Amino acid sequence: MLPLDDEKRECLLKDLQMEKLSDGYLYGWHATQGIEKLCNVHVEHDTDIEKLSEFAEWVMWACEQDTDPNPTEVFTAILYSKMRDHPVSVEEAIEIAQNLDRYEVIPVDDAYEYGYEYLYGGNNDMTYSEFAESVEKYIDFEEYGKMRLEADGAIKTEHGYVIEHDSIQPVRGQEQTM
Repeated sequence: MLPLDDEKRECLLKDLQMEKLSDGYLYGWHATQGIEKLCNVHVEHDTDIEKLSEFAEWVMWACEQDTDPNPTEVFTAILYSKMRDHPVSVEEAIEIAQNLDRYEVIPVDDAYEYGYEYLYGGNNDMTYSEFAESVEKYIDFEEYGKMRLEADGAIKTEHGYVIEHDSIQPVRGQEQTM
């Protein structure tokens, strides 16, 4: 059962009659404790069990967090966005988990909502809000959203759009400031 603590590790080594876990192979795994969505991580037969344990430890921690959004929700959205290109390995999953701050999940369904969220999202400055409301009737949120989606490299998932902060490009070569 992962994650492995020292006692579990020693017991496993003894049962398998091995000196180190890297001498063995992993033939399969399954999720427990309601983390099935996170099991879309691709586990090869030669996956490092210590790495898998490290990932399981992060999953256990993430499931216990009481934040909005929960790290498991963000991770799952990122995982699905990455899986469009290739299966995600345990090593990649750990890299994603350790760098959640590089990603953002925008919980909207279409270009219109994305454009609207980009203009208003998270900005509580009264001057900005007044300005945004005064120009709102002149903005085609769907077209603006499409432009931002492309510029941000946003990938649609069932959880909304996922963007990686390193991939965000200014629209038309200029920073968007207001």
